[in-house]
Amino acid sequence: MHIYRKSKVADAVLSIIEVLLGQVDSEDEYIVCEMYSNAREQGYHLNSWDGKRRVSFSENRNSDNISVYAGGQFDFSMGGNIPNDAVYSNARYFSYDEYYKSAEFITAFLTNG
Repeated sequence: MHIYRKSKVADAVLSIIEVLLGQVDSEDEYIVCEMYSNAREQGYHLNSWDGKRRVSFSENRNSDNISVYAGGQFDFSMGGNIPNDAVYSNARYFSYDEYYKSAEFITAFLTNG
């Protein structure tokens, strides 16, 4: 028997983000990591330390692609860190094997705004 983790794609992306953030010289001391849960999309939600830049990411519910939802302080619900309609409509999608590219996008967004 095998365990299938819905968060395995997000786990891989998060690992790369951790490495990339270690290479960034930023005034922010921390990035806050929480869970992101929206039905079949299970992943992570990252907040810049000041809370002004927020990103949720996971494996897309309808494909193997990576979904990235990036927005501001008030663009996500507190229950599950779910983005609002405006953020959903501007979602970024990366191919199923573009872990590094999606991690670069997320890191740049969180550190540069």
